[in-house]
Amino acid sequence: MKRFIISFLSSFVIYLSLFVLVVWLIPQKDIKEQTKNSAEYLNDLELFPNIKDGMFNTKQDNYADSILLNILYYLDLSEPIISILESRYYRDFELEVNENLLKAVSVNPTSNLEYSRYWHGSIVIIRPLLILMNIKQIRSLLFFTVVIILAICIALLFKIKKMKGYAWCLLVGCIVIKIWMLAYSLEYVMSFLIMSVTLLAVLINHSYKNKEDITSSIFVVAGVSTCFVDFLTTETLPFTVPMLTLIILSSKDGTFISCSSSLKKVIKYGIEFGLSYTLMFLAKWLLGALFLGSNILKDALSSVMERTVGEVHIGQTSLSPRITTFQKISGAIWRNIGCLYPFKNSISLKMVVLIFIITCLFIFSFIYLFHINYYLELGLVIGFISLIPILRFLILSNHSYIHYFFTYRSLLVFVIGILYYIWICCKGYFIRRSDD
Repeated sequence: MKRFIISFLSSFVIYLSLFVLVVWLIPQKDIKEQTKNSAEYLNDLELFPNIKDGMFNTKQDNYADSILLNILYYLDLSEPIISILESRYYRDFELEVNENLLKAVSVNPTSNLEYSRYWHGSIVIIRPLLILMNIKQIRSLLFFTVVIILAICIALLFKIKKMKGYAWCLLVGCIVIKIWMLAYSLEYVMSFLIMSVTLLAVLINHSYKNKEDITSSIFVVAGVSTCFVDFLTTETLPFTVPMLTLIILSSKDGTFISCSSSLKKVIKYGIEFGLSYTLMFLAKWLLGALFLGSNILKDALSSVMERTVGEVHIGQTSLSPRITTFQKISGAIWRNIGCLYPFKNSISLKMVVLIFIITCLFIFSFIYLFHINYYLELGLVIGFISLIPILRFLILSNHSYIHYFFTYRSLLVFVIGILYYIWICCKGYFIRRSDD
C-alpha cells in the first residue's frame, strides 16, 4: 500500500506540475499561428471520414481533436490551475466543432463552455509542439513515436529466448487492429503511447531483481498516465498488453507456477492499475469542486451513467427511435468484434456472428488437434486477460456501441492472446512429434 500511495502521489504531482508549467510558459500568442493552420486544415475535413472508402474500422475522428485544440487554445496562463480544471472552450451550437475552432482562433470570442470531466493531459505534449508544428505534423510525429517504441519492444522480445513467436503475434495483432490509423487522430494515439511505454518498462524491468515491487509501480503510473491523457478510447490497453507480456515471460523463465497464482498476480496488478486510473479521475473532479465551487462531481457521475446505462438512439437526435437494452449490450460486442474484419459499406449482426463462429471453429480446431495439457493453465490465464476488453464493452455499453470504430482497438490483446496460444500449441505438438 505504501508503494502504491508513493507511486500515485508522485506521478499525480509531476503531471499536474507539468500541466501548470506548460500553460504558464507557453502563452496563446506562441501557438496561435499553428493552431490556426490546424483549424483551417480540420475545417476542410469531415468530422468522421473513412480513410478507406466504406471501411468502418478506418474512421477518422476530427471531432475530438477539434475540441481538444479549442480547449488548448483557451488555457489562461494568468490562472493556470483554474483554467486546467475548467477546460473551457468556445462553442456556437449552430456550427460544427471544426468550424467553431476556426472561429475561435480567427475572431477570439470568449469561451462559453466547460469540458471539465477529463484531464485533457495530452495538452502537455501537444501545446509545446504547436509552437512549430500543425496538427497533421503532430499526429504523424506521435504515431512514429509509438511505432519506434513498439519496434524496440519487438526487438527486445526477439532477443529473449523463446519469445520470437510472441513478438510475431504482437506485430500481427498491430496490423489486424490497423495501428496505422493512429496517424490520423490525436485521440487515438495517446493510450497506445502509454501502452508502448509501459510495455517497454515491463520488458526492461524483467531482468532486474525485486521486479515485483517495481512492476506494481509501473502499473500504478500507467493507470495515472492513461487517465491523464486518454479520452476514453482504448484505456484498457496500457494494462492488458503489458500484463499479457509479463505472463508469457514468466512462462519462459520458469516463474509461472500455476494458473491460480498467475491469476492472483493479474488481479493484483489490475486492481492497482484500475484504482490509480479511477483515483486520478476523482482527483480532477474533487479539485474542480474545491477550486471552482461547481458541482463537477455530479456532472461527471452523470456522464459515467450515460456511458454505461444511457440510451442509444438509431438517428442523430433524442427524438429518433431508441434501441433496446439487449440491442445495445449485444451491439457493443458484435460491432467492436466486427471491426476486426474487413467489412465494407455495411456491418450486420448476422454476418459478424457467422464469420466469428467460423473463426472460432478454425481456432478451436487448431487447439483441439495440437493442444498439450502442459499449456492448459497458461491458456486459461491468457484467456482471462484477453477477455478484459469484452468486459469493458459490457460495462461501458453505451460508449462502446456508439464509438465502436475506435474502441475495437482494445481487442489488440484478444488477437495477440489467440494467436500466441495457437502458436505454442502447434509448436509444442510438432516438437513432441519430432522427439517421438
